[in-house]
Amino acid sequence: MDTISVSKNKLAAHYHNTYDRAIENIIISLYNDITVIDSSIAGLGGCPYASGASGNVPTEDVLLLLEVI
Repeated sequence: MDTISVSKNKLAAHYHNTYDRAIENIIISLYNDITVIDSSIAGLGGCPYASGASGNVPTEDVLLLLEVI
Protein backbone atom coordinates (compact mmCIF):
# COMPACT_ATOMS: atom_id res chain seq x y z
CA MET A 1 0.00 0.00 0.00
CA ASP A 2 1.28 3.44 -0.91
CA THR A 3 1.31 6.16 1.71
CA ILE A 4 0.86 9.87 1.22
CA SER A 5 2.57 12.47 3.34
CA VAL A 6 0.42 15.47 4.28
CA SER A 7 1.65 18.42 6.30
CA LYS A 8 -0.20 18.80 9.61
CA ASN A 9 -0.90 22.45 8.86
CA LYS A 10 -3.17 21.30 6.02
CA LEU A 11 -5.34 19.14 8.30
CA ALA A 12 -8.40 20.02 10.34
CA ALA A 13 -10.26 17.96 12.93
CA HIS A 14 -14.04 17.47 12.70
CA TYR A 15 -15.66 15.30 15.35
CA HIS A 16 -19.20 14.32 16.13
CA ASN A 17 -19.86 13.94 19.82
CA THR A 18 -20.77 10.27 19.54
CA TYR A 19 -20.42 8.58 22.94
CA ASP A 20 -19.23 11.97 24.31
CA ARG A 21 -15.75 11.35 22.88
CA ALA A 22 -15.23 14.50 20.79
CA ILE A 23 -13.26 16.42 23.45
CA GLU A 24 -10.95 13.43 24.00
CA ASN A 25 -10.33 13.26 20.26
CA ILE A 26 -9.63 17.00 20.12
CA ILE A 27 -7.07 16.66 22.91
CA ILE A 28 -5.32 13.95 20.90
CA SER A 29 -5.45 16.13 17.77
CA LEU A 30 -3.92 19.08 19.61
CA TYR A 31 -1.23 16.80 21.08
CA ASN A 32 -0.39 15.81 17.51
CA ASP A 33 -0.13 19.46 16.36
CA ILE A 34 -3.47 19.60 14.52
CA THR A 35 -4.73 22.99 15.57
CA VAL A 36 -7.71 23.65 13.29
CA ILE A 37 -10.81 22.29 15.00
CA ASP A 38 -14.35 22.37 13.58
CA SER A 39 -17.20 22.91 16.03
CA SER A 40 -20.76 24.17 16.03
CA ILE A 41 -22.73 26.35 18.41
CA ALA A 42 -24.53 24.12 20.92
CA GLY A 43 -23.42 21.07 18.93
CA LEU A 44 -26.05 21.67 16.26
CA GLY A 45 -25.91 19.43 13.24
CA GLY A 46 -25.42 15.78 12.73
CA CYS A 47 -24.33 13.33 10.11
CA PRO A 48 -26.70 12.50 7.26
CA TYR A 49 -24.69 9.37 6.48
CA ALA A 50 -24.80 7.72 9.92
CA SER A 51 -28.22 6.99 11.30
CA GLY A 52 -28.54 8.15 14.91
CA ALA A 53 -25.24 10.06 14.87
CA SER A 54 -25.15 12.71 17.55
CA GLY A 55 -24.40 16.36 16.89
CA ASN A 56 -21.11 18.05 16.27
CA VAL A 57 -18.84 19.02 19.12
CA PRO A 58 -20.16 22.21 20.77
CA THR A 59 -18.04 25.33 20.31
CA GLU A 60 -18.54 26.22 23.97
CA ASP A 61 -17.03 22.86 25.04
CA VAL A 62 -14.01 23.42 22.81
CA LEU A 63 -13.51 26.92 24.24
CA LEU A 64 -13.73 25.58 27.80
CA LEU A 65 -11.14 22.93 26.94
CA LEU A 66 -8.78 25.54 25.51
CA GLU A 67 -9.13 27.67 28.64
CA VAL A 68 -8.03 24.83 30.92
CA ILE A 69 -5.16 23.35 28.92
